[in-house]
This record gives sequence, structure tokens and C-alpha cells, in this order.
Amino acid sequence: MERKVVTLKFSDNVYHELNCELIEFEKGIYIAYSGQFDGTHVDLNTLLYIGMSDDTSIKNRIRTHAEAHHNNWLEDQNEKGKNVFYKVAHIDNDIRNIEANLIFRVKPPCNGQDIVTYNGTRPAPTIITNLNDLNTDKLELANNDNEIIIINGINGNITDILSLMP
Repeated sequence: MERKVVTLKFSDNVYHELNCELIEFEKGIYIAYSGQFDGTHVDLNTLLYIGMSDDTSIKNRIRTHAEAHHNNWLEDQNEKGKNVFYKVAHIDNDIRNIEANLIFRVKPPCNGQDIVTYNGTRPAPTIITNLNDLNTDKLELANNDNEIIIINGINGNITDILSLMP
């Protein structure tokens, strides 16, 4: 089976539970960060969580996280006094596999599933994204356009898995 290459273009906009209605698409990948809003600009700090939406809208997922998790995420990461903000990328296909791929590679502190074991289908797709802050010590610059290859591939061989372990 040939390995797919997926490009995730995260929006330049940063979303909060109060303005998530402005997200223009339903399905995709979202990344939660702690951050502060100074009245004109949002400073993103810690990457907290990576999620996906394929059965409901990203707006609904953000609202659900706001009600159930935001305070715990911020408290658990010693980020009290900050808010949770989101970057989003539209994608229609293979969303769950792409999310598993990102979580396994980046290991966000507030994700519970896919951290230790890659649970996506194999071969895992190569993911190229415009975000350069996805735990950059574990990423590899792909070209001069600030695109980053997250996982070059997992074939399911034990050597592939061991090479991805910290």
C-alpha cells in the first residue's frame, strides 16, 4: 500500500469558545493551546491537546471541551490565569488516522489516547503542516516554506515503532 501525503493548513486565526462560531468548516483537526489575550493579540503558550471532528462540528467539540475540560487542562499544566485557544485545519478524509498520527508524535499533555501506542492505520500518512510549534524538538523541517513533516511513516515494523520512541 502506498503511503499518503496529507497537508494540514492551519488557519492563521486563533479561536476561543466565545468566537468558535467563526470557524468556516465542520470537519478537521484542532489543536488547543494555553494562552493570553492582551486586548489585541493572543500569545499562545503550551500545546495542551490535539483533537479531531468528523462526526460533529469543530465548534461543538470546542464548546464541549470548554464545559468539561478547560479548567482541568489549565490547572494540570500550571497555566492558571490563562485561557484555552484553538488553531484549526480543515480536512475531510482519514481524520481519525491523522489525529492518532499527530498525537503519537507530539504527545500533548492533555491527550490520553494514542500517546504510547500508535493506534492509526498503517502505513501512517506523511503529514505536512504550516505550524512550526508542534513540539519542534521532535519535528524535522521539510523545506524552506516552514512546512514540517511530522511522521515520515510507520509501516508497522518493530524497527519503525522503536525508532519513534523517545
